Amino acid sequence: MGVPVITITSDGQPLDASVEVLSLEVQREVNRVPEATVILLDGSLAERRFAISNLAFFLPGAPIRIALRLEGDPSDSIVFEGLVVRHAVERSGESSTLRVELKDGGFLLTRGRRSAVFTDATDSDVITTLIEEAGLRIGTIEATSTVQAELVRYNATAWDFLVSRADALGLVVTAHRGEISLRRPQLGEPRRRLDHGLDDVSELSLELDGAHQWASILGVGWDLSNGQATEPEEASDPGLAVGNVDIAAVAESLGGGEEVLLHPAALAPGELKDWASARLLRSRLALLRGRALVSGDARLEPLDTVEILGVGDRFNGRTLVTGVVHTVNENGWQSELRFGLHPDPFASRPDLAALPAGGLLPPLRGLQIATIGASQEDDSNQFRVRVRLPALEGAETDLWARLASPDAGEGRGFVFRPEAGDEVVLGFLDEDPRQPVVLGALHSARHPPPKPVDDPQASADLRALVSRAGTRIVFDDAKPSLTLETTPDGSADGTYKNRIAIDEDARTITIEDQHGHVIRLSKEGIALTSAKDLTIEAKGKVTIKGSSVDIQ
Repeated sequence: MGVPVITITSDGQPLDASVEVLSLEVQREVNRVPEATVILLDGSLAERRFAISNLAFFLPGAPIRIALRLEGDPSDSIVFEGLVVRHAVERSGESSTLRVELKDGGFLLTRGRRSAVFTDATDSDVITTLIEEAGLRIGTIEATSTVQAELVRYNATAWDFLVSRADALGLVVTAHRGEISLRRPQLGEPRRRLDHGLDDVSELSLELDGAHQWASILGVGWDLSNGQATEPEEASDPGLAVGNVDIAAVAESLGGGEEVLLHPAALAPGELKDWASARLLRSRLALLRGRALVSGDARLEPLDTVEILGVGDRFNGRTLVTGVVHTVNENGWQSELRFGLHPDPFASRPDLAALPAGGLLPPLRGLQIATIGASQEDDSNQFRVRVRLPALEGAETDLWARLASPDAGEGRGFVFRPEAGDEVVLGFLDEDPRQPVVLGALHSARHPPPKPVDDPQASADLRALVSRAGTRIVFDDAKPSLTLETTPDGSADGTYKNRIAIDEDARTITIEDQHGHVIRLSKEGIALTSAKDLTIEAKGKVTIKGSSVDIQ
C-alpha cells in the first residue's frame, strides 16, 4: 500500500509542508454531523511556545479542508470540509502535540434551540427551508408528499428537528462538505466487493441481532370524524434482505410477529403508513450490524452498497454502508466501513428535548397531589392560592399556585376558588417546582361529593354545581330538567325551600319559596299560589282581561 499524503488547507492556503501530521481521523455516519480530528507535532520546551497553535490556521471557527491521496496518485480526494470547533495543546513526557477537532458545516444546524410553526407544507419543503436558513448547500432531498396543516418545531435545534422528521418518514440524513441530503436507504449496485480472504479486508465483524425484528408493523391513530381509533395502516416492506435469513420467521420465533404503533391523535393522511414503514425500516437496518476494515478508499460514502462474500450464507450478499471512518497514522491509511443502525429511533435520544425547568433547578415531574393551605392575600395580585405538597414534607412554607379555569379573561370567567383543606391536583409549568398550577380538585371518602350526586352509582344523567352554603344547580339529562335551589338557613341538610325548576319532561316552569308561595307555568296556564296575602300594585293602571274572569 502506498504512502498516504494529507493536504490540509484553510481559506485556500495549504498548511506548511514542514508541519508534521501525526494522525488524522475522519468520521461520516448517517444521521450524524461528520467530524474530524487532526493531531500535529507542536510545542517546544526550549522556546516555551506552540508555534502552530499560535497561528490563525487552526483557530476555532477557521474553515478547513482535508484531502487524501496515496503517493503517486494524480489527484487528491476531499474527505472532509468544515470548521475548527476545538483546539488543544497536550504534552506527555517529552512529546507535545496540537489536537484539532473539526465538524462539518452541518454543525451549524445544531446551534441553538428555536421554535417555529410551518403551515400547509411538506416535510421536504420545511427541511429545505431550514438548510437554506443555516447557509448550507442543499443536496439530494427526497420529496415527501404529505402536506402538514401545521408542523411545529418546539424548542429544538434545526438538526434534531430535521433528523427526527426524516427518521419518522423512513429517510436518513447525510452531510458532506456543508451539503445536506435526505434519502431513502435502498440497496443498489455494489460500489465495492468485500471478499473475505481474497480482498484486503484486514478486520471484519458482523452480527445478526433478531431481538428487534418484527414480521410486520401497524400504525394506529385517532379518527376525529367518528371519535374512534383508525383502521391500522401496515408498513411497506423496505426490501433489505440479509443473506439467506427469513427475517419474518426470525421475528416470529422471538415474539415479534406484529408490532402496533399507537398515536392517539389525528395525523395527516398517509402519515401513519409512513411512520409504520419507517419503524420497520429501522428494524431491518438493525438486523445486520458490524464493521469491515479495508485499505484507504476515499470513494466509499454512507449509503453506498457493498457486497460481502466469503462469510457464509447468513451474511453473504449486498448491504448498506451506514458509516465510513478514515484513519491515517503510522500504520498508513485505512477505511472502516460500518453497517446497520441502532434499533431505537432518533427521537429516543435523551437530549432531544430541552432540559426540564430550563435547567435552572431539579425538575418536579408529573402531576402532584396537594392540599389547599390557609387563605392568604396574594400581594402580587395574581389571584393565587397557597398549596401544601406531601412531596415537600418538611418544607417550612407552602407554595403559591395559580388556578386553572375553564374560562378566564378580563372581567369575566369561571370563578370557583378552592377552600382550605381541599385536595387538589397540581401541574408544574415546564416542570419547574416554582410554577405550580391547580388543575382541579378531587372528591374522596374524606371529601365526598354533595347530594344528589354523592352516590357512586348515581346516573351520569345527574350533574350539579353546589356551593358551601348549599345553593345548588342540578342538571338532570334524563328528563331533562334544570333546578336552582337554596336553603333558607344556609345549611345543606337536604331540605331545599327556595327553588326554580325548569322541567322539560313535565313541560313546566316552577318558582317556589320557603313560605309556600308558588308560581307555576304549564300547558294549563299560569298558576300563582300565595300562602298568605297577595298584593298587586302598579304605578299605572292594572288591566285584567280574559274570555271569562272569575273573582271569588
